[in-house]
Amino acid sequence: MAVNKAHILNNLNPIERSALTSVSESLIAIRVIIRRAQGNGGLSVKDIQNIESLADACHNIPSVIANNESEQLKFLLESGTREAKMILAQGAVF
Repeated sequence: MAVNKAHILNNLNPIERSALTSVSESLIAIRVIIRRAQGNGGLSVKDIQNIESLADACHNIPSVIANNESEQLKFLLESGTREAKMILAQGAVF
């Protein structure tokens, strides 16, 4: 059975879309940090801290959306993803 991604995204409310965008951006940042570290001879302490913060900020979001826990999702966006957005805005991550 094929999944219609557009249909699923259209059924999400703006908070859920924002949350998934934060998760996506955080995963991209983690991938960039790793690739950069491969060219620089390994992860720095700051790289490890950034990866940990990004993962910590976003790891609960998919299950909260799947379980339709809107109040919990608002809390996650206001707390954890704020930190992720700050890391992503540092420019040095990329």
